[in-house]
Amino acid sequence: METLVPFIPTDADLKNPLARRYMEEAGYLTNLRGSDPHGASGSNWTDKEVHVVRAIPLVNVHSERMIPKEYFPTEDNPDLRAASIDDIREFQADKFSGNTYQLLFDILSKLSVTKTSEAEILNNLQQSDSSSSDLSTSSTENSAENTSTDALKMYLGMVEENEDMSLNVYGTPTRFIWHIAGMKFEATNDGNIGVNYRGRYSRSDRNSKTPAVGFECKVRHAAGVKRGSGEAEDFLASVFRQEVAQLIGGLISQRRMLIRHPDQELFVIGMHGTVLYFSAAYFPPEYIRYLEMDHSANAYGPATIFLWVRRSRHFDFKSTEDRVQALKFLWALITYIASGTARVNIVFSALRVARN
Repeated sequence: METLVPFIPTDADLKNPLARRYMEEAGYLTNLRGSDPHGASGSNWTDKEVHVVRAIPLVNVHSERMIPKEYFPTEDNPDLRAASIDDIREFQADKFSGNTYQLLFDILSKLSVTKTSEAEILNNLQQSDSSSSDLSTSSTENSAENTSTDALKMYLGMVEENEDMSLNVYGTPTRFIWHIAGMKFEATNDGNIGVNYRGRYSRSDRNSKTPAVGFECKVRHAAGVKRGSGEAEDFLASVFRQEVAQLIGGLISQRRMLIRHPDQELFVIGMHGTVLYFSAAYFPPEYIRYLEMDHSANAYGPATIFLWVRRSRHFDFKSTEDRVQALKFLWALITYIASGTARVNIVFSALRVARN
């Protein structure tokens, strides 16, 4: 069986200008001692935090360098190809009567219009007779992030489940708070994919608060940088900071499991308007030791230790081909995690309980 861990950067990765810049600016957690709480408002990390956790971005990474090839489906769903870009821009429900993705196309149509009222979108979703009528309107009712999360929830509904557990989408943000060497760190995601333990193992189904995949959802003009509909989004340092905060917070949460791997893989799904992308990070044992070591004065980790964050190309849901490729990627990600092959402690724990 193919495996992508441990992740080893190629010569091309090491020479990439963006990666080189982050490698040159990387520092150590010791450099933060005595500073104020980091990310106190949730995911408000600065470049300083990113550099001391030694995170390095790799963008436009091929999908098969993020998820093993065997998990990608070979067949396309014709229903998913039914809507063209023009259909998304000017959605007509009657045209897609009986289509599995009718409500998804409707959501994408509204997401492509930046001034659409979030409350109006959620109201329409609640009135729908579809299986997704349970969408949350709680703490993020007036936030555009929630609509993107709802679109992801619809998309994920097509992925098959593991008989020992299920992976569910939760629209409520998860807030991570942790301490390293006396310093407080915080991060917040925009929802997540979490584990639901089957009832036959726990008397009733139990949802875990430890996410297997985090969401980073924004309106089309992410980080205040305007772009036209269909226009590619450049690398944004502010978005990368939020991803890294999520990934580190997720790792700390995973490390609290009693049954765990010595290393870890974690993922983020980003959605900005109708643009979707995937990020993956592999945490080798030596990097985890760096985070957990005593960061007293002059305590530094190895200069060769970095957290490589691989990011896929952007997929625009308005494009038929991008939509199909994004679903294949999503399918591969979820089946990879649910298989138990991915190094994700909460899944490892759930399957160990189920199979013992």
